[in-house]
Amino acid sequence: MSSDRPVVTLLTASDRPGAAANNESRWLSAAIGEMGLRCDAVYLAGPAGTERSGSVRRIHLGTDRARSSVRSLASYLRQEKPALTVAWPSHIGPFAVVAGALAGAPVVPWEVTILSRDVGDGSDWPMSQRLVPLLQRLTYRLAPCVAANSADVADEVSRRVRTRRIVTIPNSIDVEAVRAAAGSRQGRNGGFRFCAVGRLSAQKGYDIMLDAFAAARERLPEDWELLILGNGPRRDELVERSKALGLAERVSFLGHDENPYPHVASAQVFVHSARWEGFGIALTEALALELPVVATACPGGPREILDDGRYGLLVPSEDPGALADALVRLSADAQLRMELSGRALEGARRYSAETVARRMCELAEELAP
Repeated sequence: MSSDRPVVTLLTASDRPGAAANNESRWLSAAIGEMGLRCDAVYLAGPAGTERSGSVRRIHLGTDRARSSVRSLASYLRQEKPALTVAWPSHIGPFAVVAGALAGAPVVPWEVTILSRDVGDGSDWPMSQRLVPLLQRLTYRLAPCVAANSADVADEVSRRVRTRRIVTIPNSIDVEAVRAAAGSRQGRNGGFRFCAVGRLSAQKGYDIMLDAFAAARERLPEDWELLILGNGPRRDELVERSKALGLAERVSFLGHDENPYPHVASAQVFVHSARWEGFGIALTEALALELPVVATACPGGPREILDDGRYGLLVPSEDPGALADALVRLSADAQLRMELSGRALEGARRYSAETVARRMCELAEELAP
């Protein structure tokens, strides 16, 4: 493989601080650069330009929308000839694949969510993005393969689109960066704290979480509290629900924080109540901070991340009673929390940026002509 071209190009929408896709791009590009290989982190949005740090370049194409990026992306691919371009999230994939076909370059869309659920009944996706499944069906057959971040996402993709091949590439985490960003954990010396992180949407199941805490409240430690970090379309509804359930003094909605890790690290238990989940990056971040975790065994990545219960408790999805019992069990059993905490870091490191970066470089080699 020629050293004068990028081995991997990572294509996503923007480098907005705190955005999950931007974190992923930064972590993976740094890991590939540390392997001594060239990597481009390409963003559709932002003023057009290029910055370089060692063997990693950050390139902004200066386009506001995925559909208007095809020409500039195809021009980049023809000029730079990356061995592999990985494009995500879902609304970028179809346009990136078309650009790759025009340029004769291998572009692999990386599916990171269960799209049929995202655009289905009760979803919070904007109408402008509901054509994405159709666009994928029309374009993904042009890609050399499609990547998926969990086995359930791979199964969903195989049912939805025609493609030559599906490979599984999980989301990554920079374990040491997350731990460093968390800083001091002195907050753990206060009351018994639960924490949850994620967009306030139907997908994340915060209504289920609040119902579970309402059911468990008399069995939890006297000084318990729940911190919820994130914004989204269901915020007002969830705040009202917490009041109606009599939880307003126990539950704090902290909004979006570009560095949520100090809050997460200050908790005794991390809670994840999703109805479905492509992967579950928040879970790996909680494991990196050595938190005991309870999560729903929903479609998607949580079962894989927690290895069917080795790295955290799993409960049926959409079952507030089962989640309530698990919350009570974890809060009452210090030995169980210690055991889960002791295994958590091992669980997170299975998804290190270095491991995922190596998998992408291996795929680049596999796709080489």
